[in-house]
Amino acid sequence: MPQEIHFDIPIDEPERAEKFYSQLFGWTMQKVPVPNMEYWVVRAAEGDALGGLIGRTATGQTILNYYTVPSIDEALAKVQELGGTVTVSKTAIPHVGYNAQCIDTEGNNFGLWENDRNAR
Repeated sequence: MPQEIHFDIPIDEPERAEKFYSQLFGWTMQKVPVPNMEYWVVRAAEGDALGGLIGRTATGQTILNYYTVPSIDEALAKVQELGGTVTVSKTAIPHVGYNAQCIDTEGNNFGLWENDRNAR
């Protein structure tokens, strides 16, 4: 069964966001190199990675939740079959996995994730 495994929270001011979330939840943030975006990995106080902070790229951009699937290709086909829309096609995160973004039949954005250490 797919589970929520990751979130991306869009931010405008990294220092302000880091202060807010670290004081609210005890999270720590670490900026990491990601092509074509500003990105910070968010970790719980226990050290587990939870999600990320992402530099906002559009007005109205909202939190995006990702759900793990065994096959991103099959899940994307099913999204379209069921009336959803694929907005960002399958994208490799090298040595980690693949992600994609979709809109459901109710207009909500969500992401899909497939773990694959061989992703290129």
